Amino acid sequence: SMSDAADAEGKVLLSQIRTIAAELAADAENRERERAELTVMKETIVARVDQLEKRIEAGEANMVRKIAELEEQFKAELKVSTDQAAATLEAAAARVQQETVTMRA
Repeated sequence: SMSDAADAEGKVLLSQIRTIAAELAADAENRERERAELTVMKETIVARVDQLEKRIEAGEANMVRKIAELEEQFKAELKVSTDQAAATLEAAAARVQQETVTMRA
């Protein structure tokens, strides 16, 4: 009968609507999961960038410290060699003076 046909058609429509609703729900769930995964990835990247920045800063600080140490070392060595040169010159001057005195005598 007509009402049976309409009933059957209604059931098919209802079934299709339920299927579409289930697919939409699954899509929404997938999107939510993807969003959560992206959030985790983003946080991981941000954390890694922070780590790298800290490492770079530490490396720069280390380099600055090493350069300062080398400068100090260089200044100290320069002072020693300058002092040695001065002492050598003074000794030479004293010898020259001594020889001059000896020649005059």
